[in-house]
Amino acid sequence: MKRANPAKLRTALKVAHGLAKAGVQFVAMPVLDDEDHGELLLMSAKRMAAIVIETETEESENEHD
Repeated sequence: MKRANPAKLRTALKVAHGLAKAGVQFVAMPVLDDEDHGELLLMSAKRMAAIVIETETEESENEHD
């Protein structure tokens, strides 16, 4: 296994801390290589977009109650 770049590890920890602070449940995933990292980032971005849409929908529904 190749050791991760310390700067990338710090960034990953900041993101994980931000998610935890926001109350978003997440799973830490080991990365196999740069290609895998890119795929996981894309998956994460899609999930975050889905969370934003879900949250906005819930807030909109609550405003109409």
